[in-house]
Amino acid sequence: MSRSDAIPELVSRRDPSSLDNLRQAVNQASEYNLKSFTLVDIRQKFPADDPLFKKYPDLRGALTWKADGEYVLCTEHPLFQKYLEESVEELFRSAPGLSGMTLIIGGEGFYHCYMRPFGVKKGHTNCSRCEPLGAETVVANLLNRLAAAARRANPEALIVAWPYSAEHVWSADPAQAGLIEKLGPGTAIFTEIEKDEYVEKGQGVRKHLWDYSIDLIGPGARAENQIAACRKQGIPIFLKSEPELAFEAPRLPHVPCLDRWVDRAEALASCGADGAWVFPAFRSNYGTSAAEVNRFFWWDPVPNKDTTLEKLAARIAGDQAGPHLRKAWAHVSEAIPFSPELPSYYNGPYYLGPAQPMCVSPEAELPPVFYGRYFFLAEMTESEGLALRPTFVTSPTGNVPVFGEMYREMEKNLKLAVEEIDRASDSVPERNRHTFLAEEIPIRWFYHTVRTEANFYESCRIRDSLREAIKKEKLSQPERESAQGLMKRWEAVLKDELDNAKTALPLQEQDIRLDFYFGGDHSFSHGTEMIQAKIDLLEGEISRELPAIKQKLGL
Repeated sequence: MSRSDAIPELVSRRDPSSLDNLRQAVNQASEYNLKSFTLVDIRQKFPADDPLFKKYPDLRGALTWKADGEYVLCTEHPLFQKYLEESVEELFRSAPGLSGMTLIIGGEGFYHCYMRPFGVKKGHTNCSRCEPLGAETVVANLLNRLAAAARRANPEALIVAWPYSAEHVWSADPAQAGLIEKLGPGTAIFTEIEKDEYVEKGQGVRKHLWDYSIDLIGPGARAENQIAACRKQGIPIFLKSEPELAFEAPRLPHVPCLDRWVDRAEALASCGADGAWVFPAFRSNYGTSAAEVNRFFWWDPVPNKDTTLEKLAARIAGDQAGPHLRKAWAHVSEAIPFSPELPSYYNGPYYLGPAQPMCVSPEAELPPVFYGRYFFLAEMTESEGLALRPTFVTSPTGNVPVFGEMYREMEKNLKLAVEEIDRASDSVPERNRHTFLAEEIPIRWFYHTVRTEANFYESCRIRDSLREAIKKEKLSQPERESAQGLMKRWEAVLKDELDNAKTALPLQEQDIRLDFYFGGDHSFSHGTEMIQAKIDLLEGEISRELPAIKQKLGL
């Protein structure tokens, strides 16, 4: 997007259409008297032998990510500062209606020398120019310079800093108070309402909300501290909530726990921030009920929660089916507190749901359909983002017995939600069929996903116990009886999962929103192909592998 000529070697990177697209979007928003903010990254970095460093060797900043990684340009170098300031000023002059620019300055996005430096402890960098200054000073200097440049074009412009994952990369303070107290006019903070908090679940389970969740309504302590710090410094702060995403069920177009989304809307409106930015970062905004409920609860007078949800359910499903949809939302809301963890991004049963393969052997070689590309890893190097990687996991995480019990509790609540959907289905008027399906399918898919999760946890526990039994030369009579019982239960679990996958397959065929192929920052095979491959795999496991294990155990 830059039009600065300060570093001629970067001119070849310009995309003339990018600024035109921005200008067009800002102009369209201005017609409706809407503010516009643009999210800007500096993701592409430079190899050590880049010609740029031959001409300007001291322009090279931190080495990032790995020993053979790439380098950022140092934001404390006068030439790069000139480039950035000219770029930002011209951007605001080219789009006069632009209200501000947002930068992720924590763990990804807009790189500086404290973002992902390789081989140093958190809070340090391998850039000799920036290391003596400290992370807070380097990041604050960057933001203050860009704010001054933006305000030369638009005196009201804001440079909005999003410290996403800064706590895990360079910040010693979860709230980044040291950074905030160094920020000046034209800067602002953007932060998540629930991220990096912990939810106590009992039985020794402490769930870390390392990313988006609807388990904690919020605001969490971190967000409250950041609001207080911004108030003290006199700069604006905005809170982020994903209206259709929570990583309790990340493949859904929305998590249909409307009771909890209403509470989140109220929390956003009453937390004392200057505004709430409620937008989807990972997919299109589908305009679901979870996104829509915000608009009812952000204005005075605030309506009654139950009455509003009853009316919304009736509008979606019709007068007769509406009460059942309302009850289904309540059951989904009641399931969320049993969620024991947020696992890693985009893999395993919590994401694949009924497409997660389930094998008797964790070393089983799986077909290519279960491998995909994680484009967001191009943050390191482009080749990392294009590599094929497993989309599945072979073993559960956490306190396996307790987590398994909690997923079974989730499954029970979601089964009640599905039963309400079944009761509603026959009485949905034809004119409401599509809006009802938009709610029905996510509820059913969530149920099938958690059913897979519970089956996976139980299957792996049985598998691991029997693998230990196989190692013994001879089983005692009690051990034989135990193994016999485990084999019987294992077969029942795998057959249940086979039924689960077969029942879930038509949902993938009906609803493109569920398809892993269209992941946005990742892409797998089509969901229908993955589930069919899983069905074929399971049928073989049940008919061939289970009898083979019985034989090894002498049963």
